[in-house]
Amino acid sequence: MDYFHGLTFLHWAGRECCAAWVDKRFDGYYTLQYIHAGCIDFCFGGKSHVIQGPSFWLTFPGPRFQYGVRNGRTWHHHYVAFRGPRVRAFLAKGLLPINQRPPFAMISTPEIFHASFDQLIAFLDNGGFQTARAVHLLEGLLLCLQEKETKNTLYTPHIGGFRGLVEAIRKHPENEWDFKSEARNLNMSEPHFRRLFRRINDCSPTRFLNQSRLARGAELLRGTNLPVKTVAEQTGFYDVYYFSKLFHRHYFMAPGKYRREFMAHDFNSGTV
Repeated sequence: MDYFHGLTFLHWAGRECCAAWVDKRFDGYYTLQYIHAGCIDFCFGGKSHVIQGPSFWLTFPGPRFQYGVRNGRTWHHHYVAFRGPRVRAFLAKGLLPINQRPPFAMISTPEIFHASFDQLIAFLDNGGFQTARAVHLLEGLLLCLQEKETKNTLYTPHIGGFRGLVEAIRKHPENEWDFKSEARNLNMSEPHFRRLFRRINDCSPTRFLNQSRLARGAELLRGTNLPVKTVAEQTGFYDVYYFSKLFHRHYFMAPGKYRREFMAHDFNSGTV
């Protein structure tokens, strides 16, 4: 079945009493990680966080990741590592949300997610890593990431307007967005608009716009041969140096290197 080709599973595990500390770069592959119970320390981009189960986090090529425990505590851990050309589709469709900062969030349906992860690991343990079923199971887990917990219910009267705005920014990040006008469209002052936007989306409107533009830039770098200057312009950045600076800060490598790394991983990866 060609639809499920293009993914290689590298390693996986499910441990109820994990006491590991991980400090590494995940060069050449991606992982989906899950803590069902307990808590861990998570260091990313120079900042420290505490992840409480049930939550997921992602690792990907480029940055250094540090996570786990170092004081004798244990946590209920699942993970799966993979690579291959199919990752391109995951990234393009937002199924693998590596643009999220920080790259973790709570799971809204932990029992379903846990059971599905157990099913995938059992399937892989029994040699299923060479079949389409394993890819299908992984995609089911990635779909669950779209159902993560949100705080939107606190602002029910405004949710429709904010969701529409967020979707519009994602579709057309290259546009010139005027948040003063968007605040007026939602019948609120700009300071109140910015407070609600940050509370609902966990970042400011400007940061969300830049993240959306960088995500579009990464998509163009992966899928086209356009010069970096053109990629910057087509994502709403008219200063290629500023684009490159933000891109490096977000993806931990320059745009050109990101393209070369992705193409190299794509070319060298096997398929299911």
